[in-house]
Amino acid sequence: MMMLGAKKNKSFFRLIGPFFYFGFGTLFGVTLSLTWIQQQQQQQQQPLDDISWAPEDSLPSSRKLLGTNSLTDEEEVAAEAIINNEFFVPTKKSDERDFFAIANATGTDKVSAVIGLEKCLKDDTVCNKPSCVNPRCRPWGHFYNTMYQSRLGYLSTDTTEDFQMLEIGFYRGMGFDAYSQFFPRAELHSMEISCLPPGPREEGKWPMPNFAIHNENYRNLRDTNRLHCGDASDPEFLLETYQKYMLRNNNGLPLKLVIDDGAHLSRHMVKSVFFWFPRIEPGGYMVVEDIQPMSESNKFRTQFLPQMMNDLHFCGDPKEVKEDPCFPVLQKLLFSIHCEMHICIFQRNDVPSMPNLSIEDSTPPSHALNLNGCKSLSQSFGMGL
Repeated sequence: MMMLGAKKNKSFFRLIGPFFYFGFGTLFGVTLSLTWIQQQQQQQQQPLDDISWAPEDSLPSSRKLLGTNSLTDEEEVAAEAIINNEFFVPTKKSDERDFFAIANATGTDKVSAVIGLEKCLKDDTVCNKPSCVNPRCRPWGHFYNTMYQSRLGYLSTDTTEDFQMLEIGFYRGMGFDAYSQFFPRAELHSMEISCLPPGPREEGKWPMPNFAIHNENYRNLRDTNRLHCGDASDPEFLLETYQKYMLRNNNGLPLKLVIDDGAHLSRHMVKSVFFWFPRIEPGGYMVVEDIQPMSESNKFRTQFLPQMMNDLHFCGDPKEVKEDPCFPVLQKLLFSIHCEMHICIFQRNDVPSMPNLSIEDSTPPSHALNLNGCKSLSQSFGMGL
């Protein structure tokens, strides 16, 4: 009889079990949601001095978007949330510099969308891309201040150790000027193709104007070997510049930060990652900007980035899933990947840098922009669903 009762109890539990778990899970989820909402409300109540955004007089207005006929109801709700600052805004520590304020003053497009968003949403004629469904894609420029402040703000203090930084893509130097002020302890280097001698590309020259010469510090940067003229997708140029002007017979400062803001071409972007990521010091960062959906950089986002995510989570346990890293050299060095809209940061782990890595191992493999070429991804797509 006890056995029969036990069977009945088990049957009864099987019947009500799913409802019990569902009810408990729902209650638990609601509790977590309420806690999260309370935390967000507390964060929104902090004073402006404690957030990394902008001086009070340059903040976008929080007025409702009244009289706007160019937005659907859903888009208007999203736009109001953006303008009312109802999205992630990192806290700025008291000893850190304010990236938004600095970048806005130098005129770089890294933060120009922050100010341009409200005007764009109220008047389509001033939008760079008024047809975008996502309102944040419509104004000119980017919202990179949140990423730079939250991930790299600690490098902006007066007490951080001296380090080396490289920017790929100087152009007119507005971004470089922002970095110079935001990273006071950095020895900054930059690469730019337009300051090559004028002439045809097949002769290793540049057929268009020299954009970099318009920067007021151009001559000084050239004379002090901080602005290096050449093709940043050419591994021979990269190696020569790195060894001669940055590594300096192992007497150079540690390379902690490389930022790719060059041609915005996928094939150039992956070349930057493969060459520079192994040479960055442990704990350092490789930043790649402008990975928005456009023909030039689309494959970096849709083909290369998934392979890096695969390698970030790689375990190699033969008892679980038969897998291989997509990029064995990079996988051994990768600690984390952080992305916000149109920008990603790849962080180095504690494996020592590889300054003497060969050109061959510093070159992207043939499948770098074709995720189907990575055996682990081509074999496992759809598994576990």
